[in-house]
Amino acid sequence: PDGSGGYGFGWYIGARRGLRLAYHTGETVGFRTAIVRYLDRRLTAAVLCNRSDAEPIALAHALADAALP
Repeated sequence: PDGSGGYGFGWYIGARRGLRLAYHTGETVGFRTAIVRYLDRRLTAAVLCNRSDAEPIALAHALADAALP
């Protein structure tokens, strides 16, 4: 996200690679999560990590990069 996005209905709204995004992250002791929806491509990446030092949003973007042309 480029910092110009907003927030609505529990989702952060932004853009990446010229595509609209809706995403949400979460964490608790020992766990971190992210779900990223690429709205224009109807692609969703969800990452659940059982490590508190993981970067699930980066992993979700990497998954999407592998799936998008």
